[in-house]
Amino acid sequence: MKTKKLLALLILAVLSLPGLKVMAVNHGSIMGTGLKLYEQHNADPIDPSKERVGITVDYKVVTIKGKSWAWTSMHGEALQPEEWASQLRYWSGANEKTENNLVPKIEGNTQSYGFTTKSIPNPLRITIFQTYPEWNFSETDFINYDVTRPNNLDAGDLTKPVLGACSAVSTDMTATITLNGSDNSGNFFYHIFDEVNGIEEVSFINTLELKDLVSDFTYNLKITAIDFSGNESAVQTLTVKTSGDAPEFDPSANLALNKSSFASTGGNTGSGNDGNVETRWSSDAADGQWYYVNLGREYVLDKVKIMWETAFTKVYDIQVALTLPADPAGDDGWTTVYSQPDKTSGIKPNYDVCTFTSPTPARYVKIKCITRATGWGNSFYEFEVYGTGYY
Repeated sequence: MKTKKLLALLILAVLSLPGLKVMAVNHGSIMGTGLKLYEQHNADPIDPSKERVGITVDYKVVTIKGKSWAWTSMHGEALQPEEWASQLRYWSGANEKTENNLVPKIEGNTQSYGFTTKSIPNPLRITIFQTYPEWNFSETDFINYDVTRPNNLDAGDLTKPVLGACSAVSTDMTATITLNGSDNSGNFFYHIFDEVNGIEEVSFINTLELKDLVSDFTYNLKITAIDFSGNESAVQTLTVKTSGDAPEFDPSANLALNKSSFASTGGNTGSGNDGNVETRWSSDAADGQWYYVNLGREYVLDKVKIMWETAFTKVYDIQVALTLPADPAGDDGWTTVYSQPDKTSGIKPNYDVCTFTSPTPARYVKIKCITRATGWGNSFYEFEVYGTGYY
């Protein structure tokens, strides 16, 4: 009994230490303002003589469970329109680079935001890459980022953000959320969470569009405003009801068409399920890559069709899940429904037809690319999913 009391007192004492914050939302975060941009340096040290004079960038990054969201705002120029014009770049300890495109552009094409589920190196350094007219490839200096904690922690800042009434306008498969927060620092983000239905998002701006929702369905979103010292507002619950009834099921319909897709590497994930056989997804030149699609609702599935590029995958598995596993890259939480042990031929315009051993309910469908057939990466034009009905 004395041991338990001493332990309780010790825990209380630790939690009372100045500057220690206990976060309900376990996350890493980092931000910066007015960072200088230099001519793109990749893994080399910056050259001060190649500073982009008069052009700076602000940035914010938040990481939760291996997924990172980022926002940038460039001052002095506007971004190029290309989807790769703004990037959060990961750098490993061996100076290996991972490019993460921040696609949507706002505020006169000076701000961008996006997210990535690509593998995070440890230790991790980041840079912010920006391209403005005349193809000026620009990059910040290296920034050390610990994804397990708030990197801008101010022990003296104990003021919690304030979250006002939030609202939503929904359709049958989307919801536009209007967020209403403030903080004394002026720098904070929103965490939007529905654990039961697999929604977890971060927004740096006051609107967020949720896609691939289930029609005629109710979501209970838990919304929190969080500053970069880790202070959190009170949690607000926003109930969102999508409209309409599900359409009559069509077994010939490609259920993956234009749905949200994610991959281990390769910034062009949407090109792998956009219905266009002239665009494709391609991974880094390495085995052990993966690609998955969120179908937006649960179906009973019976096959996947893949149109491969010349750089096809020799050994692969098709895996499915009703809820997204905590680690999408691993095997836990996924069910393997098809295995290809030795693919030797068959590329565009032909498809691999991967018929499941039996119809299986799922919302998430993944290809686990085990072994490549060539020295290039893993690449396909179309990843299509078919089923027998709603689940």
